[in-house]
Amino acid sequence: MSPSIVKRCLVGAVLAIAATLPGFQSLHTSVEGLKLIADFEGCRLQPYQCSAGVWTDGIGNTSGVVPGKTITERQAAQGLINNVLLTEKRIEACLQVKPPQHVYDALISIGFNVGTGAICRSTMVSYINRQQWWQACNQLPRWVYVN
Repeated sequence: MSPSIVKRCLVGAVLAIAATLPGFQSLHTSVEGLKLIADFEGCRLQPYQCSAGVWTDGIGNTSGVVPGKTITERQAAQGLINNVLLTEKRIEACLQVKPPQHVYDALISIGFNVGTGAICRSTMVSYINRQQWWQACNQLPRWVYVN
């Protein structure tokens, strides 16, 4: 039996490609925030099922994934931009204040991973809306469970 080969992509290459694509300049997430998302998510050009059983490709993309269909690094980059823009829009709708950039980046990263509905209803966002940054950060360990 031959070992399974997983086609991975380089996160740095995908981020460099993303910087050249439409939509990149509209992002509010910093380059450091994008790196945070990409490093946590990893990058795969072939679809796989994540720990929650959801078909995923690129950098944490779950939209329009076709099992067995390989994507390009450019498609992974565009997917990242589209998904981060959507995450930003949804999270900004539940924020009453503008947090510092590093807090914003962390919030977008976790919202990207666990979903914006859960984040917007969270104690973490209530602390952010009261500008209690440290208390909000102390909520991060609560987000380590699948489903």
